[in-house]
Amino acid sequence: MKTNEQPMLVADLPLTPEEVKNLFYSPKGWEKRFQSESNKEHPLQPDIGVETAAVLRFLKPMLSPQRALDLGTCLGFSARVLAELVGPEGEVITVERDAQLADRAEANLAADDLGKRVRVLRGDARKILKSLDGTFDLILLDLDKPLYTALLDDILNLLRQGGYLIADDIDFLSMDLPFSVKHYSAGIADFVNHLLKMSELETIYLPLGDGITISRKLV
Repeated sequence: MKTNEQPMLVADLPLTPEEVKNLFYSPKGWEKRFQSESNKEHPLQPDIGVETAAVLRFLKPMLSPQRALDLGTCLGFSARVLAELVGPEGEVITVERDAQLADRAEANLAADDLGKRVRVLRGDARKILKSLDGTFDLILLDLDKPLYTALLDDILNLLRQGGYLIADDIDFLSMDLPFSVKHYSAGIADFVNHLLKMSELETIYLPLGDGITISRKLV
């Protein structure tokens, strides 16, 4: 059996759960730049994180998207990941309500020469979704949690049969959040209750980052 000559990455045992994650999911390349900017300038504006990004890349042959919709641009991290998944011939549309964040995301995407492939739409997702044409192979949901359920019907109308809906922050169900954002947990709970009752979707949960669901549209 062939082995590489790389030094052992696992040394003193037992490792902490965080150290195990870092073996597989430490930020690389452009991810470090995004992570640094998020931590320093926008500490309250989360993104999907490097764990979820790595899993989406791994699942690219299964997802095989040509057209992707990103709901909740923030600094552009998730849109950057989706641009990798759709490839140079694909299209990504990303939606952000906060104009300053949208501007920053556009600058980050332009820095990676993705300005022509990723279109940033500014405004309320409830209105924007109703204005979009065609269908999407992959939709990523990561905006205000009380909107998750409110957007679900429009999302399903835009998702092609066999397409995938990925929702972030599902672990808000189990987090003891500060009182000011307790409604986030209620929003996620309502969304999950709807998700699990929908016969047109097949859904799994993965404890990555702040938790994600992956739903495939069956009909």
